[in-house]
Amino acid sequence: MSDKNQLEQEVERLLTRQDNFYKSQATRSYAFRMKQLERLKMSIMHHEQAVIDALKIDLGKHETESMLMEIGIIYQTIRNMVKNLKKWSQPKRVGTPIFMWPGKSRILNDPYGKVLIISPFNYPFQLIMDPLVGAISAGNTAVVKPSELTPNVADVIETIITEAFDEEYVAVKTGDVEMNQALIAGDFDYIFFTGSTNVGKIIAKSASERLIPHTLELGGKSPAIIDTTVNVRNTARKIVWGKLINAGQTCIAPDYLLVHEDIKDELVMEMKHAINTYYGINISENDQYGRIVNSRHHKRLSQLIDEHQNQIIAGGAYDEGARFIEPTLVYLKGNEYKTSSLMKDEIFGPILPIITYETLDEAIDITRENPNPLALYIFSNDDINKDILITHIPSGDVSINNVLLHVANSNLPFGGLRNSGVGNYKGKFSIESFTHQRGLYESPNWFDMSIHRAPYKDSFTNIIRKFLK
Repeated sequence: MSDKNQLEQEVERLLTRQDNFYKSQATRSYAFRMKQLERLKMSIMHHEQAVIDALKIDLGKHETESMLMEIGIIYQTIRNMVKNLKKWSQPKRVGTPIFMWPGKSRILNDPYGKVLIISPFNYPFQLIMDPLVGAISAGNTAVVKPSELTPNVADVIETIITEAFDEEYVAVKTGDVEMNQALIAGDFDYIFFTGSTNVGKIIAKSASERLIPHTLELGGKSPAIIDTTVNVRNTARKIVWGKLINAGQTCIAPDYLLVHEDIKDELVMEMKHAINTYYGINISENDQYGRIVNSRHHKRLSQLIDEHQNQIIAGGAYDEGARFIEPTLVYLKGNEYKTSSLMKDEIFGPILPIITYETLDEAIDITRENPNPLALYIFSNDDINKDILITHIPSGDVSINNVLLHVANSNLPFGGLRNSGVGNYKGKFSIESFTHQRGLYESPNWFDMSIHRAPYKDSFTNIIRKFLK
């Protein structure tokens, strides 16, 4: 028997156990779900330092960054869910048309059942735990698959979940692409995937062939558009922070800048100053600056730097052995962006192309060279400019005069659009994502209105004309 068949049978056995547990109705209980959220939180707290250590080994993340962008977000997510779960998950009363009276109508949030969650390497803890909180809060069972590119974090995730849950409820599967393939082929009721657009398309095709509902959190080239009305220094500081956190390996990081030509030089000067302020002159020796996940991704980024040596205006150094890429600013003059390899795919690293524009129409046209971005960043104090950019550039989400922070607001949905994703989640939107909104109409048994049944009368036809138009 091949390894592939063994993995598929392993997954099948697990899903049989989870299906039996789900059909026991245990996961639907509000008390049960609240208890599981508390168990997850306690297990994370128990292994918090291990998560921090693993993130340092795998990605070079500083402890503060790990708490801010990985662990702290999950504590907040759990706290928000515990506070609001009863309100978000209870049936919703809706109106009933007069011709259906005295019946009542409700919308039920029915869990899907067995959920698969696959996460990427860049935020390997947060992007497993956040959707997991949504899945179990909605009443599902779950199988989670951490990224094989961050093995130390994957090991800690397995420890946390194994300590908190029985495998028939929440299970962890580790491994490489063969395990991913076995899981994707499994008989899940819902799939939640975070990762690249190319892999997302493969998962979408597999899920669609079997009519499995799914959410895809992908990526794309998220532009930051800066007009002349901004505070240049504040803008530069925010962009540098958002671009360089996690060494640029953030799906919603600003991927390129569209800067009005009148403020380009000032902005570049302030960005250089911000880089030095955050990380010092010898950035390679700063333990608060992250590292690229592996040598393959490092080689991809270093090749981009090599191809643009004549256009680099800051940075450009790299060290393969240390998986280090220096923060690098690249000025693409005139129409150079049309042929630059930096503008073909999501960069996913600390390299930032800068393109100038004269008019907003020109900036909008440049964004249309790529599919819909996951995030659109607008830096402007002009309300008309903001409205023009929002209405003319479709995107997953929009943030004005800041970057990244919108994802931390669980009152907002987070998700992409077409190439940057399908569906959304966070807070109450996670409950909606991981449940089927099931319509329910109930009519009293003691009442029977027969006017709408054959044989029809002219009087009923007149009623239809009067009330249903």
